[in-house]
Amino acid sequence: MHPEAVVDKAIYNGGPILIALAICLIGECTVAFYTVILPYHWLGSPLAGHHFPLAPVQNPRFLTFVNLLHLAFTLLVVCNIAFNYAMAIRTNPGVPLAVLEEGVEKRCKKCGGPKPERTHHCSVCNRCIQRFDHHCPWIHNCVGHHNHRYFIVFMVYLCFAAIYFVVLGFGPFFLALDFVGSSWPYLFSRSLYCFNLVLACAMALAVGTMGGWHVYLTLTGQTTVEFYENSYDKEVAKEHGEMFVNPYDLGVKANLRTFLNVCDAYPWWYVLLPIPVPPKGDGKTWDRRAVPSRHRGLSSGLYPPPLARV
Repeated sequence: MHPEAVVDKAIYNGGPILIALAICLIGECTVAFYTVILPYHWLGSPLAGHHFPLAPVQNPRFLTFVNLLHLAFTLLVVCNIAFNYAMAIRTNPGVPLAVLEEGVEKRCKKCGGPKPERTHHCSVCNRCIQRFDHHCPWIHNCVGHHNHRYFIVFMVYLCFAAIYFVVLGFGPFFLALDFVGSSWPYLFSRSLYCFNLVLACAMALAVGTMGGWHVYLTLTGQTTVEFYENSYDKEVAKEHGEMFVNPYDLGVKANLRTFLNVCDAYPWWYVLLPIPVPPKGDGKTWDRRAVPSRHRGLSSGLYPPPLARV
């Protein structure tokens, strides 16, 4: 078996394990937040002389209006994380029909199936995906036209939640380190809480980096595959004294509205709620900007083709 095929098979088979691991780690941080961080901030630090029972709801300082609003806000964030992660996993990314449709002339060289505009082949799943971005083992699925929105919204909410956890969690963290022999009046263990704070820092860094990259691609009207294709085309155009223009880049605002499918069929605040929103378009044809006729001579044979195009 070819080494690349072995790697692809390992990535595919490891998907369910990574999903289970992600659920466990995110769930553990969620439990730590509600059993340690919220009581710490709502009732005061034991270092300041505040003491409370293991059932802090008995404390009159616990259920205040501000605290209830804070609780509702954090629950909304948790629901958005869970919902968008589940939708990214379960939603079919978009597979072209097995027969050529009107306006679709190309066929994939790898699987022989129809290849509409912006469709690329996934070597892990061995199928073509509409507006293919990449195969993500953490969702055991391809990121494509129909689930790309859920994937990015999930990363944005997860990154925000991780940063929120770290910022609010430093007080209990120093308490857990036990520098002054203080008591630990929480059901969550000290060592496990310290692990979760470090984990949240790592998630904020890793997910924030990857999420920031995907937000950039979204705002510039590209997928990961198209970014590398466009980079090649820019160099080729530059060598020939021409300027490359991405035909799918409609402008930052229009790109974001199109990607999230808001402000037209759906209101903007749908992004704040765990509500299913289908992508804009059919995954076969796309809005384009006006570009110079020779900005991309690759298609007309003016320039040599790239060595490897998906």
